[in-house]
Amino acid sequence: MNTPAVPATLYLWYLGTPAMPVLVGELHLVMNRRAVSLRYADAWRRNGIPLSEDLPLGEQEFFPKDKDLATYFCLNGSNSAQS
Repeated sequence: MNTPAVPATLYLWYLGTPAMPVLVGELHLVMNRRAVSLRYADAWRRNGIPLSEDLPLGEQEFFPKDKDLATYFCLNGSNSAQS
């Protein structure tokens, strides 16, 4: 059975009002597709809030510290890493 390819770029959306989703940013597969980075969308940087204390609003791309970790970003400012 063929497994569909996962795109290298995924889009992160805020669905506070599901009929009007807001683009938070782009997630990019990095480290041989074993981790993801985050870059905030321009509009989210102007009007949104940081997803956590270690992901401040800015133009930089945020990279994970290690591969094989999934970080869950929460709008309440907390985050946790799990392997």
